[in-house]
Amino acid sequence: MEHVVKIIEALAWPVTVLIAVFALRKPLIALLPQLKVLKYKELEVEFEKELETLSLKAHASKAKLNVEATVDDEETDFYLQQVKELSPRAAIMEAWLGLESNAIATAQHFGLAPKNKRLTFASTLKALTSGEVLTPEDASNINELRMLRNKAVHDLQFSVSDTEAAKFMEIARDQTDVIVGQAWQKYGGCSG
Repeated sequence: MEHVVKIIEALAWPVTVLIAVFALRKPLIALLPQLKVLKYKELEVEFEKELETLSLKAHASKAKLNVEATVDDEETDFYLQQVKELSPRAAIMEAWLGLESNAIATAQHFGLAPKNKRLTFASTLKALTSGEVLTPEDASNINELRMLRNKAVHDLQFSVSDTEAAKFMEIARDQTDVIVGQAWQKYGGCSG
């Protein structure tokens, strides 16, 4: 009899917690989308939420400027899709490199940054902002995208889904379109 009492004492709290979680499962599930960060063994829900926010900002920025897709390269799209299937993390890196190289090339083409000189991306963003190609908000969005890229690429415990990689690729493409399209609209295709 004494063993039964000890077993009941040992199981009382775990059973109570399980009953409470089971009874409150629907309200708890409803609260999950509102969490800023949910960490369980380095799993971060924040990444997906930030991607969604940046996606909305990038679409709005592109629509506000009435910029069409300026970098229409089916081979690049095909390449990025292939990379994404093999490694979503690598696809994020490749999409970022495309954004970065287009930003640098645009800044140099329009005389906003020196040609034939190695540029940091921070100095390129500064040049594009001071040349009024990018608004401070657009530059901030691109910096947020860079921080997400860093999280995806450098945190080896972090797992990137195909959907997240596709969303990142879309945002990088939209931001590239804003940079290149706005530069051509502002400077009329003439290099400075």
